[in-house]
Amino acid sequence: MARPLMDTAAERAFLRYNPSREALADLLRAARERRQQSIRAGKSYGALTLAAAERARPEVQQAYAQAQKEAAAAHNVVAPVLAALQGSPLAAGAESERAAQAERMAASQAHQEGDVAAREQAAREYPAYAARAAEGQFNTERNTISNKFRSLLENEGLSASEERTKMSEQQAKERKEEAKERRREEGAERRSLRSDQTAKEGHQLTRESSREAHGGTRNGSKPPTRKELQTAVNTIGTIRQIIGKHGGHLSRGEAVALLSEGKPSETVKEANGETFKTKAIPKFPPNALMAAALDWAEKGRVSRNTVARLRREGYDPSKLGIPLPRTGTAGKVERGAGKVGRQVAKALEG
Repeated sequence: MARPLMDTAAERAFLRYNPSREALADLLRAARERRQQSIRAGKSYGALTLAAAERARPEVQQAYAQAQKEAAAAHNVVAPVLAALQGSPLAAGAESERAAQAERMAASQAHQEGDVAAREQAAREYPAYAARAAEGQFNTERNTISNKFRSLLENEGLSASEERTKMSEQQAKERKEEAKERRREEGAERRSLRSDQTAKEGHQLTRESSREAHGGTRNGSKPPTRKELQTAVNTIGTIRQIIGKHGGHLSRGEAVALLSEGKPSETVKEANGETFKTKAIPKFPPNALMAAALDWAEKGRVSRNTVARLRREGYDPSKLGIPLPRTGTAGKVERGAGKVGRQVAKALEG
């Protein structure tokens, strides 16, 4: 566990200004080592005691079983003699003693087994007890060393608060520099990826538009029927409405997760005590239609990559009523929107 900033500042100030810093640092390290040794010893002792108790349980049972056998054998020896004394006070006394002996033996066995069980429980709890004791001892030693730290810092004329302030400022400066460097590297990487992706997608859109102009889709699949096309347009519009109700507070990953898993209707209670039911969110497959709706909601138009995905899944993007990316030849092919798609999209937005 990370130490608080105050403790760290006090130790750093001490190590910087006090000539006897090595001795106190050694004391602190020794205290930590003793704590770990105590914890390990507690675990070892608990394990050994538990193993001994587990071995003792069958031994106790075996010993009392043997004692019972011996008592039974002794009774078998004297049983004929007692039978000859039927009705005699001596025979009645012998029988009473036999019953008392059996009762004492059972009580003794229960006591011994209870003792073994108690030792097992104590063995299981001992490691935690040893860890708490070691932690308490370490905290006491650490507090003593910390007091010495503060006394030495006062002698040097440097307060722990000043050192802590310096550390905070230094850490803030380092974090700022790291964030700046990270943003610079990420920006360079994004620019490089965008450049490569734009060139690749431009060639890909040109080839696919050419194929589509000669009939069929990229993968040669059968074009969707009018009903299937209508369903696709409705799906895009529904997803846009759902995302729009969240006010843009969802990341792309969160939006995909919400749409893929769906969400049942819930009853919500307001502060005034009134309740209402939220509208259920249906499940949608994470396909190109979902990507098109999310692109439209986030960027105002569909990306080139999503256009390519739509074609691979058998859709003509120009018939879905979606805003297409502005490109050269591919943009001219895709600029128009189908009549059905435009009408449905306009109705959904209105």
